[in-house]
Amino acid sequence: MAKENKKMKSNQTKEEKQRICNLVNLAYKFDPRIRFEEEKQMQEKLRLKQEREEQREKERLAEIERNNKLKLEYEEKVRKQKEAQEKLKETLFTDLIKLFETLNLKLTESDIFQIKININIDTLKLIINEVESQTNEIEKVKKIKTLSNTYYSLKFQDDEKNSTMWKKEELFSLQKAMKKFPIGTKQRWDRIGELVKKPQGQIIELAHYLATQPSLKFEQDFVNYFTY
Repeated sequence: MAKENKKMKSNQTKEEKQRICNLVNLAYKFDPRIRFEEEKQMQEKLRLKQEREEQREKERLAEIERNNKLKLEYEEKVRKQKEAQEKLKETLFTDLIKLFETLNLKLTESDIFQIKININIDTLKLIINEVESQTNEIEKVKKIKTLSNTYYSLKFQDDEKNSTMWKKEELFSLQKAMKKFPIGTKQRWDRIGELVKKPQGQIIELAHYLATQPSLKFEQDFVNYFTY
């Protein structure tokens, strides 16, 4: 009898547990209070998820704005530096021309063009400082002739064999040769070199420069159109 009672009690306990579980499940499924609480928890999770996404998006946009600001500041800095360099270059060029005039040395348009096409801030500073450091006008004239021949191949000395400077006539020849032998021509640079008596490296370098400056014009008086 004890065994039968124990077995019966065990079965009844299992049935009661199952009944309670079913009751709890029904309550979770149909009790509006529990459904309301579950919905509330779900909405809270969605709200937190949306806040995290909005925060990440806000941080992403802030990072983009910060990068754009830094980019604009850098570009503005570069632009101002470039403008300052161009202004300094123009000022030094004007000072050099005035120095020639002060020393009664006349420059031709070809001479001025040669200085412009080979213009360099460091070179301009060097020439002006070296000339002005001389003690008398004779030494100044001698120094400016030597330096202008060295850096710009101006016609103050007879020896121009090793000149690396470009003259206006040589640029005209280069322009014609580039049109005569366009890109794709076999042995193009060798053929251009036959017409333009300059080292091939100098020819290629200046040709690339002219190709990136389509606004430059060579007709008539080139000096009037040239800006460096």
